[in-house]
Amino acid sequence: MHRMFSLLPDVPSITVTYYADDICIHNPGGLPAFPVGNSVIPVCTQYVYLGVPVRILSSTPARQRDHPVVHDLLTQLQLCLASLRWLLNNTTGVSIPVARTIYTAYIRSVVDYLSPTLVQLPKSTLEPLEKFQNIVMRLILGCPMSTRIVNMLHELDFSPLIESIHANDPPSSLSLQPDGRAVIKTVCSQLQRLDINVPEVDIFPPPPPWMLPLPTVHFTPTCKAHPPVLQKQLALDAIASVSATIVTPHHLYMDGSVQADGTAGFAVFSPEAASPAES
Repeated sequence: MHRMFSLLPDVPSITVTYYADDICIHNPGGLPAFPVGNSVIPVCTQYVYLGVPVRILSSTPARQRDHPVVHDLLTQLQLCLASLRWLLNNTTGVSIPVARTIYTAYIRSVVDYLSPTLVQLPKSTLEPLEKFQNIVMRLILGCPMSTRIVNMLHELDFSPLIESIHANDPPSSLSLQPDGRAVIKTVCSQLQRLDINVPEVDIFPPPPPWMLPLPTVHFTPTCKAHPPVLQKQLALDAIASVSATIVTPHHLYMDGSVQADGTAGFAVFSPEAASPAES
């Protein structure tokens, strides 16, 4: 990729953005039609990588408190936080390591996924996301409002969210180098000579990973004050009730308590799978 960039021409007002193995050349001027066979390739007006817009306007529209991208992301994060908040407020509760793992893998990973977009915004625009993480840290640790943020970050081994976003910034908008115009012309010429049939079909891509529908969570209505036999019976009743609504239910059993080495009890049941062989 770096070798290819060294061959690209130096054209004023044109920038190149690359992310992973995708390359996008931004040309603010008009572009001629680009035919391939009997089809004309439409001009890309917004580069999207796995559902995430790579280039956005950094300014916040008038009469809006937050940037649209930040606002939509906060809405998604609040929905994800609902399950973790319930687990932390429940009488049975979950341990701090388990809560930290849930936040890192289930909530903060959404922010990491959007980092190539968020990094284009000013740090002041990202402050609502930082405040969101501060709220989550207080929930996980059970800290009062007087607790210093730096202490909570140290306790959970977190870094400030804005720093994490900029740490995931891919190299972008590199200046084009001279002596590469012939390369682009040759590639375009070869593509136009190919006999390619591009069928026109309506394809509706699935939502990106950071916008997938949230799972429905069911909790057993029990607490530690109930006798063990009653707790077990209530759990079995809840599992049976939910399983009856699913055509082929797959059960995932796990122990919420984490051992010193980070392991926990775990089992999977599927009605379509055969029993494991006796060892």
